[in-house]
Amino acid sequence: MLRLAILGANGQVGAELCLMLVGRDDLTLIPVCRNRSGSAFLRWKGIACRHGRIADREDAQRLLADCDVVVNCSLAMGTPGEIRRIEDRIVQNAFAYSNPGATVIHFSTQSVYGDPRAHRWIRWRNPYGRAKLFTERSVRAAARRHNKAAYILRLGHVCGVLQNISNNIRAELKAGTAILPVPDRPSNTTYTAAVVGAVLQIVREKTEPGTYDLMNTPGWSWQEVYEYEANQCGVGCASTYV
Repeated sequence: MLRLAILGANGQVGAELCLMLVGRDDLTLIPVCRNRSGSAFLRWKGIACRHGRIADREDAQRLLADCDVVVNCSLAMGTPGEIRRIEDRIVQNAFAYSNPGATVIHFSTQSVYGDPRAHRWIRWRNPYGRAKLFTERSVRAAARRHNKAAYILRLGHVCGVLQNISNNIRAELKAGTAILPVPDRPSNTTYTAAVVGAVLQIVREKTEPGTYDLMNTPGWSWQEVYEYEANQCGVGCASTYV
């Protein structure tokens, strides 16, 4: 059976993916957290976890040697320089110490595109976007060096039961403080169900390795996002339109 590791399984995205993937009969889920404190929620839900730091070579070898797929949901903290160094070590070790034929799925961000406004002479990226772009380059280089398949999925605003964005939208709707644009416009939301769908499509080898924007398909407008969240929390979609 395919062994699928999720790095950063204690994070918002990683934890929700674990809850959605556990118990499948076509794969064995292996959540990886830095320590037992971080894995407390998943273990409370009855999901066994592995513990250690993928940025450490010995830990990475112990944790990933038998893994066929590595899904990197980890989020380094610190200054942009620290984020680059930590994420680079995680990426290098994920490729170096996973199963020789392993596939690596790396979650990035659409912030790598920088300022989305048209007619800008310079596409400015914030420090987070620049750091993530650097990590994408590390992923591609490591994939070539180790001859392993790599997928970079650039996420938009991630929504789902455990995601802050969904919880903030629901709080706004309940408080009657939601604000929506007029005219309505496309969102760049990515619900966790779409993330799971993408991972399973890759696992089933139905997608070529490469870099992809990952969003709801078909895409939802902001009005549709707020209407869905309003329905989920049982309130009306009363908003101010600007």
